[in-house]
Amino acid sequence: PSGRVVDGPQGGTSHSEGQGYGLTLAALMRDGDAVDRIVAWTDANLAIRDDGLLAWRWFPERADPVPDRNNASDGDLFFAWGCLLAGRALGRGALVERAVALARALADTCVVDDPRGGGRVLFIPAVEGFLRQRSMVVNPSYVMPMAMRDLAAAGGVPVLDEVASDALGLLGELAASGTTPDWI
Repeated sequence: PSGRVVDGPQGGTSHSEGQGYGLTLAALMRDGDAVDRIVAWTDANLAIRDDGLLAWRWFPERADPVPDRNNASDGDLFFAWGCLLAGRALGRGALVERAVALARALADTCVVDDPRGGGRVLFIPAVEGFLRQRSMVVNPSYVMPMAMRDLAAAGGVPVLDEVASDALGLLGELAASGTTPDWI
């Protein structure tokens, strides 16, 4: 009822991913009340970063409910897409503007050049912790080409379209090489 999507198996925490998925579903169902509640709760509790992205996890009943302010790029992606879909479906321009701002922030902070060259770009899981001196961590499940392409077109953020295409290429390479672990 508050707009907080609860992750029961993980101690009743809430995550930007859950808020983003919930917002996307509410938008697809054209449930304006749920959209409003999810956005309001997320704004009050996870939209606390200076770069416009969302903190990735919130703990209930803690003095500091957000001890780690890093983002989760998939949560930001789905929250942005949910804003875009809701803005379009419900005729709310402010949500479309919010989606574009989030898409630009993601492009600025979580899209990096593929170190293997070839002019490709990759989508890293968060602003901090996934770029190393000689390697990087990429989680293929964080890429949602449909959301990226929709946001790229809506907000004039063509690099998100590039990420979607390059990610599909990477997935093809990984599939051709055999069984792939969850985290690459």
